[in-house]
Amino acid sequence: MSFKDFDSLKKSAQGQNNTKTIALAAAEDIHALEALKDLQKQINVRYSLVGNRQKIIEICQQIEFKMDETSIIDAVDESESAAKAVALVAEGKADVLMKGKLHTSILLKAVLNKETGIQQGRLLRRLSRTFSPL
Repeated sequence: MSFKDFDSLKKSAQGQNNTKTIALAAAEDIHALEALKDLQKQINVRYSLVGNRQKIIEICQQIEFKMDETSIIDAVDESESAAKAVALVAEGKADVLMKGKLHTSILLKAVLNKETGIQQGRLLRRLSRTFSPL
């Protein structure tokens, strides 16, 4: 199933008991966190916020997003954030990979990494579970 935007994710989750988990790479992004906050009001969704812990907490407080601090996975830079978020999807701990405040090339490098990414041969295993809110 392909999730090209939040509307398709919402439609997939409505009427179902299964909760989707989103891994937000470089989560210190006010727009991505606002989108996640809005989505959480509409459907039951879990999340892992990967990035600079302190910045994520500050932004969540600023937008009044009552997130669970245990859902934050600290990362020192964009590359580590992307790698950790992709690993969550690869390990089956997240269903959706969401792009936050990082360059697309950095996220794709993590996705396409032959050893730790989410590719299988020349195809992506879970391409349908990768999207950006923009």
